[in-house]
Amino acid sequence: MTEGASLWLPPHRRAAGRYSMTVELRSMADENAVAALNATTELFVAAANQGAFPAGGVPPSSARLTVAPGRVDVPSQRLMWELEGQGFDLFGFELLRNMFDRLARLDVDVRHIVVGGHGPEGKPRLKPEPTYLTEYEAYPAISPHIRFDVRREGGGDGKFRRCLVELTTTVGASHVGNVRSWVASWFRLLEAAAFALPVGYAWETDCVGGDTTIFDERAIEITVNRLQASECAWHALVNMLETGCGGTPVSKMTIE
Repeated sequence: MTEGASLWLPPHRRAAGRYSMTVELRSMADENAVAALNATTELFVAAANQGAFPAGGVPPSSARLTVAPGRVDVPSQRLMWELEGQGFDLFGFELLRNMFDRLARLDVDVRHIVVGGHGPEGKPRLKPEPTYLTEYEAYPAISPHIRFDVRREGGGDGKFRRCLVELTTTVGASHVGNVRSWVASWFRLLEAAAFALPVGYAWETDCVGGDTTIFDERAIEITVNRLQASECAWHALVNMLETGCGGTPVSKMTIE
C-alpha cells in the first residue's frame, strides 16, 4: 500500500443531525472486510460518546454520535453507514481515516471515505491529511470546558510516555478502577493507529498501550509503552477525563 484513503467532510466542523458515511474499497467487500470496518467504526463511536471529540465550544459530556451497522452496496466495493451526531467535531473522522488505513494489514484497502449531511450543508469537501504544520488544526482539540489544569512537560515520538492525573481527594482503589475502565477505549484508539499521522503511515507505525495505576496518594499514572503518534492523541484523553470517569474528581493532568 502506497497511499491512504481520501476523506471528504461537510464544510463545517460541528455535527448537527443525520449523516451518511460511504466507504469505497479498492477491492470487493467480503465478510471479513465488513466485520473489520464495523468493529473499527464501533470503537470510534464509543470513544466519541465518552466525550473524546467534542465540537468547539461544546462540553465533552454533551457530544453524541450514533451509528447503524454498515451495509454493503451490492454489487460494488462500497459500504454505507447512517449516523447521527450532536456537538461532535466532524474532524474526528480524521481518526477513523487512520484506523481504516491501518486495516490494510488485514488486506482491507480503503480508497475513499465520504461523510455527507442530509440537510442543506453543501457538498463534502476533500480534507487534506495532517502534517507537522497542520496537525493541531487537523485533529479535534481540547475542549475549552475542561475544568482542571493541563500541563505538558517534555515528551517525544516513539518513546515511553505517561501522564499524571491528580485528584481533589485521596486516591482509592475505586478511583483507579474507574479511570482504568474509562480510558481503555483511548488505549484501543492508540493501538488502532487513530492518531498515526503525521508521525508515519497508519499501516507502518505502532502504539503500545500501558497501564493505569496509583502513583501516590493524590495521583493516578496513565502510561503508554510506545507512542508513535501525533501529540494530539492526548487531546482525546483530556476530553474523556473531563466527562467524569465514574465521578472521579480530577484537579490537574500533567503530560510527560
